[in-house]
Amino acid sequence: MKHRVVAIVLVAVMLLSFPGIAAAANLPVPVFGQLPLNNLCWATAASMVIAYGKPDNIDRKVDIAKMIHGAVNYNKGGTNANMRDAVWTYLRWPGSIQNNMLSYTAVQYQTNNGGPIIARMSKNSGATLHALTIRGYNTTGSKVFYNDPWNGKFYDKYTHTDLVLGRINDPWDWGIWNAGIFWR
Repeated sequence: MKHRVVAIVLVAVMLLSFPGIAAAANLPVPVFGQLPLNNLCWATAASMVIAYGKPDNIDRKVDIAKMIHGAVNYNKGGTNANMRDAVWTYLRWPGSIQNNMLSYTAVQYQTNNGGPIIARMSKNSGATLHALTIRGYNTTGSKVFYNDPWNGKFYDKYTHTDLVLGRINDPWDWGIWNAGIFWR
């Protein structure tokens, strides 16, 4: 009987010592705004990832845009490849471009492994209109945490479904139809 109690206690201690899946996680990704450069959401989103990876609080959006588009006319849109290349240039992190619907499981996996996500927001027609940086989640209510370069704000109030399907109006009504870039 004594051995049985000891065995049960040991099993209980072992089970409690293993980490479970987090109910919430929020990476300390700095928030930067793109304005007054209205076409640099992509460079600002990449700048947030770079500042997280360094770690520092330096907004490099103009340097990134000039690196991609040249020093004169750099207030232009960018692609997934442009963002991936910018992060590679500064951090040497190889990014994986995913051109599919962003899953909540992917948000959890990336965040739990220290990887922010740059998500491309689009109309369901496929035209990409904006980029933002996903930095965390909360399983209570399936919330997704993200930084929006347009207004330089952090959001934690939208569900994954609402974000993916474009049922938000702060200020976007577009969904994440083109998941973007992963770093972990």
